[in-house]
Amino acid sequence: MNGKCLIFSAPSGSGKSTIVQWLISEHPELNLAFSISATSRPPRGSELHGIE
Repeated sequence: MNGKCLIFSAPSGSGKSTIVQWLISEHPELNLAFSISATSRPPRGSELHGIE
């Protein structure tokens, strides 16, 4: 299976997840999947470990 990897990199709170979720919902033909990354900072507000 061949594929491509898109990396969205920007400061925290800049809207990366919003852009990716929009791409996934509005362009299913791209066959995208969301990957959860890691951070060394503590969770913010309602963030859940392993989800956001």
